[in-house]
Amino acid sequence: MTEGPLARRAAVAQALPEVPHHLGHFHSLHEAAQPIYEADRHAKKVLKKHVRGVRPLARAVEGRTDPEAEVIRGYCRAVRSARTDDGRPPLAAAGLQLHARLNAMTESLERVENRGPCPRPEGACGRSCGVGGTRRRRCGLRGVEPMAGSIAPRPS
Repeated sequence: MTEGPLARRAAVAQALPEVPHHLGHFHSLHEAAQPIYEADRHAKKVLKKHVRGVRPLARAVEGRTDPEAEVIRGYCRAVRSARTDDGRPPLAAAGLQLHARLNAMTESLERVENRGPCPRPEGACGRSCGVGGTRRRRCGLRGVEPMAGSIAPRPS
């Protein structure tokens, strides 16, 4: 062994005389990943600045039970969850994960905006849609997978 405390080198050499050490390789890879880590950390910091202000949105719908308020709270929870995820770069870079999750939320919001409100009269679709009935399920696109990090409704 060429690196590390002398006592550790001696213990490893005695316990595993035929096994080559990889301590130098670990440090080399760690140093090589450092610029990636720094760039990813900076990217995450910049992205987090763009999604500030989620708490006031959630507080604005506090106490409301209408479907729109439920949707707003769900997106607010998803944004807060995405902001707090930490990865282990370079293989699980938190900045890249945050970017992917925010893009998924943006695409989801755009689909909701394009689709508009449920065109069916209350209860006509046989699903609660937030009105009538006791089950809380989405009305709309079937077979669409939930985005990463979301809590999918249970199939019935």
